Amino acid sequence: MNGYKEAIEVLKQSEGRSKDLLLWEVAKISPSSIVKAAKSIGIIHCESLEESLKKMVMNSTDKIWAIKKWREMTGEGLKESKNAVEKIRSSW
Repeated sequence: MNGYKEAIEVLKQSEGRSKDLLLWEVAKISPSSIVKAAKSIGIIHCESLEESLKKMVMNSTDKIWAIKKWREMTGEGLKESKNAVEKIRSSW
């Protein structure tokens, strides 16, 4: 992986507030990476993420925005995200 060793060193050297800020910046750049990492180490469960995403979709009046957010949070492609959002919206 490109930059993997450097990224690990940065994380090892970061402490306290600087580590928190670093993680926030990473989350802004790649939210789906944070979600995938959290799932893989058991910090969050798929059910809680799925429920949060469903609430977000149901509360949104803008379908395109909901699809975009679904893609960002899950890392799924456009077609899969569109299908998921449409399925949720049709069920309520």
